[in-house]
Amino acid sequence: MQRINNAVTDQPPLESAPIFRPKMPADGVSRTKPELLHNDNTLSLSAFAELPLEIHLTILEKLPEEELNRITYQLSCTSIAMFSIFKLELKNQGAKKLLQIILRENKDQALKMFSKLWMFLFIKSSFIDYAGREIQASPYQAIIGTTNIALYNEIEPYYTTQMNDGLKLAITQFHEQFSNKEEETYNFEILAKVIGKESFSNKKINPITEKALITFREELKSARIHGGKHFDMNLLANALDIYDTYFSIWTTRQASLYWINVIGYLQRLVPTCHFINMFGSKHIPLKPGLGYEFALYGEKALQMAWGSSSCDPIDNMKRYIRKNNQEFEKIKEFIQQNKNPRLSSSRS
Repeated sequence: MQRINNAVTDQPPLESAPIFRPKMPADGVSRTKPELLHNDNTLSLSAFAELPLEIHLTILEKLPEEELNRITYQLSCTSIAMFSIFKLELKNQGAKKLLQIILRENKDQALKMFSKLWMFLFIKSSFIDYAGREIQASPYQAIIGTTNIALYNEIEPYYTTQMNDGLKLAITQFHEQFSNKEEETYNFEILAKVIGKESFSNKKINPITEKALITFREELKSARIHGGKHFDMNLLANALDIYDTYFSIWTTRQASLYWINVIGYLQRLVPTCHFINMFGSKHIPLKPGLGYEFALYGEKALQMAWGSSSCDPIDNMKRYIRKNNQEFEKIKEFIQQNKNPRLSSSRS
């Protein structure tokens, strides 16, 4: 919230200002401006509502962070005037909290919070995900931006039956999220060939390989996401394909270099919902060494590959990704036809 400069507003510092204790006039008579202050140096609710917005923001600014939600909610319930002051702040807080849970928790935790905050589904906010990206979106857009099919199917009854124009808002925000957003592509084979020439002289990688890895990370890292998929899971599937292709060509050290620095780094960018499905929740939040010192083998993907008979976690990771992509393409097809799908998928 924007900090207010007391010198600009000509107001005394908050520490020396009267304590604002909301109090309705006992006689119910509305006061004129000279009569707003009570004899005990407190302010009535109606008077508080008439104060400039800068004063409201200054007071909210001074509230302890952990108390802000509780206090603003309680104040908003005391009168219509107070509700009009705090309703925007309450909406922003609710949307931000729901966005946080969707970006950082598993489906069950998201649904638990969603049952309380579903009315904020289409309100835009921003939050930092585990990959360090600032996600600017509504909670609904975060669900479709992470291609979280299981959660998408669960929330559909809320906005179609309990929200006015919920379906219309969903279609509008879906098109907004993916308007003019092209799928990300990357030629992993070029990187694989560079690594294939690595000799590890003096037990270090040469400058050419190091530069190629740095360039790869810079090209794929996004500091801010405001549309499209937060991360195109096809990138990870394609990188795994290259790993399989070159595995018999590389030396053990070359394969390890690609696995850790390429596959591991891509795993850092995977949305939390898919990360938990493939690797489990024990690795959340992400450890600093992922993509630099180690990569994950995807043990849990073995149970998430939708009927796969393969015992290879790498194969199952690719199956999981491509199955999820197929389900998401069905959603896009229905949305484009102005229909709302309720798709069947494995529930995590």
